[in-house]
Amino acid sequence: MSDTEQGRTIWKIKLPYTLSVTKELPGFIKALHVHEQGGQVCVWVLLDSGSEVLHRVKFQTVGTGWDCGSSKVDGDYIGSAHVDEFVWHVFMKVQS
Repeated sequence: MSDTEQGRTIWKIKLPYTLSVTKELPGFIKALHVHEQGGQVCVWVLLDSGSEVLHRVKFQTVGTGWDCGSSKVDGDYIGSAHVDEFVWHVFMKVQS
């Protein structure tokens, strides 16, 4: 592993069932996976955990059939998760 890869860490983030939540993540690199775990939508992200730079990352979770007009959902689609009979779709936007 090179020096630039040593601080890379995978984090799990539990997403609330709200339209939008913003998290400050150190050295955000990319989203890896969206899945249900324990009845909750989670996203796994790759970070540079040694970075001093905090990135504001907005996650938006919407259900199938919800209005996703451009004024409501402005991130990139990163995946979906099945929780019971519902399917939740997650969008993400790095704000800084």
